[in-house]
This record gives sequence, structure tokens and C-alpha cells, in this order.
Amino acid sequence: MSIEEELSDSNIKKDHDNNEEENINKDSLYYKLKNSDFKQQKIPCYRPQISNMTIVSIMFILALIFSGLGLIIIFFSSMIEEYSIPYSNNMNILINNDNNYMLYYEFENYYQNHRQYVKGVSENQLKGINLSKNQLINECKGALTNKEIGVNISINNTPLKENEVAIPCGIYAKSFLKISNLTIDFINEKKEKAKLIENNISWDTDREIKFKNSDEKKQWVDITNEHFIVWMKPSGYSNFRKLYGKFENLKRGNYDIEVKCFNKNCEDIHLKNIILSTTNLFGGKNYTLGIFYIFLGIITFVFSILIMIGDKTYKDTVIIYNNTF
Repeated sequence: MSIEEELSDSNIKKDHDNNEEENINKDSLYYKLKNSDFKQQKIPCYRPQISNMTIVSIMFILALIFSGLGLIIIFFSSMIEEYSIPYSNNMNILINNDNNYMLYYEFENYYQNHRQYVKGVSENQLKGINLSKNQLINECKGALTNKEIGVNISINNTPLKENEVAIPCGIYAKSFLKISNLTIDFINEKKEKAKLIENNISWDTDREIKFKNSDEKKQWVDITNEHFIVWMKPSGYSNFRKLYGKFENLKRGNYDIEVKCFNKNCEDIHLKNIILSTTNLFGGKNYTLGIFYIFLGIITFVFSILIMIGDKTYKDTVIIYNNTF
């Protein structure tokens, strides 16, 4: 095609577009969308130019926030009233104030974070789904059947068959067997047991979604039992505590503590302490978290100072800016 022909076709196309443009209703939605700033990329934008001193200012503010938060956490932790009673056959505690208390049992040298231990459970089985041996053989290896778990009676007193799949199965669930009969009682000077609340001690999402019973005639434990739910939340440390219950307005005074376990000897399950503690907005006593935030604030402040010094020393070479394209 010659140049003259191309120019002729181009002029014809322009005339056609112009005619089409004249025939379009400029008040129509189609015309407004077609010629909008968004479609034509005419929307104004803001591209900040970040300097070294801007970075210093942001980091300095973050340092103040981290340090302040750490001090607040430490302050509230210092206000918590906590009693730690080492486990023994004769346990006694003197409570100084009327208050609401959380009751914990504490372990030492118990590795819930061990890889095989954490893997030794079926999440689907805990949700109430019935699974076969073949479906559970990898997750529940070594603790697959009722015989391997060491149970023979269901929660409604029905005999369990030795070779049937244990509900729940796995070494993680099996470990709960030793503390399934754990009881902790506070007895005052009048030989009366303090009222302990043992419900709502687990997460709402766990109770409502994750832990469901399937067949109570075949279960050796109530999967919806909150002590079981609390136990099945693994700890990342070898020394940890589990929530057992809550006292509402426990009266001050002298209390004897009676602790009973499955085998009458709680030392066999690495039980170390009984903890009685108040709480605050941040939960229980946690100096470690406060110290961490203060340390993070110090580090952020130090780096802000280093950037500021570098900016003053190498002002012509140390520049932080946004690339433009």
C-alpha cells in the first residue's frame, strides 16, 4: 500500500470517529466513563519524597511507642497478685485479699513442643469426624487403638473394644489420660471447699468449632471437656502452666490445697506448682513481654541515632528516596 493510500485511509477513519463522536450523547454514562480521569490516567497522585530525617523521626516515634508499651506492661504486671505453691502432700496458702483469681497447674521439663508429640493427634477426629484405622495410622502411630491408649470404658460406661480406633487417638491425646482425673480443691478453715468455676476456661472458637464429640459410646474422653481442650493447646516451652479454673471473689484467709491425680502421685506427671493469680488488661503476669518491648524500643532508638549521624556526616552521599519510573 502506498503512502497516499495510507493517508487516505487514516483521514477516512478520523472522519468516521469524528462523526461517531458527534452522534454520542455526552451526558450518557458510557461517554462519562470512557472519558473519565480514571480511564485516561489523569487522576492526581502523591509520591512522598522520604528523606533520612523523615526515617529518623518515624523510628524515634516507634521507639517511644515500644518503650512506653513495655513500661505499661511491666507496671500492670507488678500490680498482679500471684501465689506459687510448690506441689507436695501438704499444701497450704494464706490469701491476703478478697479478689478474683485464676487457678493454674504448672509443669516443668514437659516438652509439649516436641515434633512427634505435636503431630500425634488428628485434628479432623477432634472435630467429630469418624475416621478409619487406615486414615489415622500416620497421625496416631503408637496410640491408635483403645488397647494402645490404655482405656477400656467409654464416657457413658460402655465397654470399649481393644482393637477399635481410640476416640481420640494419638500420643498427644493419650498424655491427657494421666491428668484426666486431676482435681484441685481449696478448703478454708471451716473445712468448706471454695467454689471453683471450671467452664469458659478455653477459647470460644475451640469450644464452638474445633472440638466436637462424635460417638460417646466409643469415646474414652469427652472431647468437649474444657480441661481436655486446654490441655490440647501445645506450649512452646518445657516449663508451662495450664488454666484449671477461676475463683470469683475468693475470700482472704488460710486455705489447705488438696491435689489428686490419676495415679495418686502428681510428681509422675511432672506437676511442679499450683498457681493462683489475678489478671489485668494484658492477661497474667508477663515481665518478659514488657522487657522485650523496651529492648525493641532501645534498638529502634539506637538505629535512628545512627541514621541521623550518617546523614550529618555523609550528607551528599547517604540519601534515601523513592525511585521514579
